[in-house]
Amino acid sequence: PDYTHIVSTRHWERLAGLVDDAEQKGARVVRLGEASPTTRDRFFPPVLLFSPTDAMQAMQEEIFGPVLTVVTYRTLDDAIAYVNA
Repeated sequence: PDYTHIVSTRHWERLAGLVDDAEQKGARVVRLGEASPTTRDRFFPPVLLFSPTDAMQAMQEEIFGPVLTVVTYRTLDDAIAYVNA
């Protein structure tokens, strides 16, 4: 009951599309909690996207929802260079 409900069906569909796009392009998708997202009540539990690529929509636009992309790096300099790029 404490999970997020998205403000509109259009925004719910956008978030679901970001997750679907990432999964289709090879990201490992981890849905937190036991419940699945539903359009009927716009319920959307948190989702982690591991190993996203720059080709994924979730890496190209602001998300504004309970979807977190997780990008790994070996050194702090690598992380700074990625963000600056």
